[in-house]
Amino acid sequence: MREWFNETHDGLMAAASMPESEPPTGILRGSTRHLLFLTLTVSIDYQRDASQLWDAARQTIVDPATAWLFQPRTVGSKSLAEIQAAMRVHALSRKHEKDSVIWKTICTSLAELFDSDLAILFKKCDNDAMMLYCEMRNVYPSRNH
Repeated sequence: MREWFNETHDGLMAAASMPESEPPTGILRGSTRHLLFLTLTVSIDYQRDASQLWDAARQTIVDPATAWLFQPRTVGSKSLAEIQAAMRVHALSRKHEKDSVIWKTICTSLAELFDSDLAILFKKCDNDAMMLYCEMRNVYPSRNH
């Protein structure tokens, strides 16, 4: 698959750019902050204009007043009302009650299970998406889909 992509990515899809492709200003691609940015933002990416969502996420993570939303331990210590208020600042959330619960649940899990570092999860699963999926199903057996 990788060989196919490398051979063909300069063809039909070469100019394709996804809204999430651009990392926030000052955040290194592949860093812990970048991985948290991607993971948390995609968790509320439903029935929403993707460009608006990712722009709002970029604004949120670089704003000192709201950047804590991408710090799982800090989010875990906040109330849902505090999370909702911070998510409203740059229009990160549209469904405030639902989004804040999703966000806090994921942050709490990341903090407790992986010390807020997704690289730990990736390493544990040998960077294998299917292993990661199975790991998360084992962590949350009542949420098997």
